[in-house]
Amino acid sequence: MASTYSSLLRVELIGTGDQSGSWGTTTNTNLGTLIEQSIAGTASIDVTSGNVTLSANDGSSDQARCMILNITGTPGTSRNIVVPSSSKVYVVINGSDNDIVLKGSATTGVTFGTNDVGVVAWDGSDFVLIAKAPPSGDLVTTSATQTLTNKTLTSPAVGTAILDTNGNELIKVTATSSAVNELTVTNAATGNAPVVSATGNDTNIGITLTPKGTGAVTSSTTFSDQYGKVRAIPKSGSDKTTSYTLTTSDVGQFIGVGSGGSVTIPDATFAAGDVISIFNNTTGDITITCTITTAYIAGADADEASVTLATRGVCTILFLSGTVCVMSGNIS
Repeated sequence: MASTYSSLLRVELIGTGDQSGSWGTTTNTNLGTLIEQSIAGTASIDVTSGNVTLSANDGSSDQARCMILNITGTPGTSRNIVVPSSSKVYVVINGSDNDIVLKGSATTGVTFGTNDVGVVAWDGSDFVLIAKAPPSGDLVTTSATQTLTNKTLTSPAVGTAILDTNGNELIKVTATSSAVNELTVTNAATGNAPVVSATGNDTNIGITLTPKGTGAVTSSTTFSDQYGKVRAIPKSGSDKTTSYTLTTSDVGQFIGVGSGGSVTIPDATFAAGDVISIFNNTTGDITITCTITTAYIAGADADEASVTLATRGVCTILFLSGTVCVMSGNIS
């Protein structure tokens, strides 16, 4: 009975009673060459000149039986590697300068880019990708020093510090047990300033800046709060030309009084430490009416119902509480 060959690996199957005295040679070839190739063999395939159909021989060494396909060459364009359309696993190493497609004669197959390494298998109708190794240098490990580019880290946990490119501490991080408040940094479009905000579960959250030792919090340019520049006294609107009652929006600012204007200090409106200045921008005296419970002129112990602010004079009002204030300046 003549030998036949297996459908997948093309191993010789000796017919019953055949090859008496020589069947050992065939068996050694099957086991020591053909099956070994299918498990651990490497076929080097140069695709410089064109597409390559791998050799597939019955009972003898060939390319298609090898487990590992090492692709080489400089084709300058994509090439096809055509293999038998049957059940098989391949490890593909694309060392050529362009894409290669591992496929059956009439299938789509799997594309490998330059330097790609991957494993494919036949799924019954085509070869499919089982796994692909990341390009050299792209595998992130737990101990190697590596630079990550264009990666998005969602809520990373930073242990103790963020370091600069020299490995020196840039920002140190101290964890608070059961923390609920934090800082949020918001970037900005053209013409707008980035924002550092206090956010979290609490309703009112401050931000504390704590210098070390005798260090100070400094700014390289003007420093502003909700009322304007710190160390500058902004003006509250335009000069008043009628009777005007001070409001909390005037705190930290100065009131200009023009022709026909006057000012009233209300009661139970301001808080301790609030300060407002009044400038008489007229050629005559103006009246400041003190409806607040108690109004002192600095250096005197009398409660004033009203005071006179001289022409081009300034009166500064310091509130000790909502019902008590002290006035100083060009007043009488």
